[in-house]
Parts: sequence; structure tokens; C-alpha cells
Amino acid sequence: MSNVGIVIVSHSPLVAEGTADMVRQMVGDEVPLAWCGGNGHGGLGTSVEAIMGAIDKAWSEAGVAILVDLGGAETN
Repeated sequence: MSNVGIVIVSHSPLVAEGTADMVRQMVGDEVPLAWCGGNGHGGLGTSVEAIMGAIDKAWSEAGVAILVDLGGAETN
């Protein structure tokens, strides 16, 4: 049985990476995990391409849970 993958999406790449580090400590290496943050130009924001890439990286036959930080991130 496969585990559900987890994707962390934040407007800040530092927040996304730090949150992913904490989640990894809790779930171990058995859970597919990916993160993305920032607008692709070094600023705050989100990127559809980065989100889709993170989903692909964390993909599991059991599905993927996408955790977002602020309103707007989920609309991407």
C-alpha cells in the first residue's frame, strides 16, 4: 500500500522549504514529499508550473495532499 504524497505550497520559498523540512522529520522517507514557493523571479508569490512540478514529484497512487499557506495559492 502506498502513502499519500504531500505537497507544500507557500508564497515564500523559505517558508515552503522550512515547513517541508519539519514535515519530513515527522513522516520520514516513506511519504513522497515536495515543496514549492515564490513566483519564479525571486519574489513572493506562486507559480502554476512549480506547483505542477511538485505534484509530479510527490505523486502517489494513493493521491496527493496539497497544503497551501494563503488565499490565492490554491487558485493556481
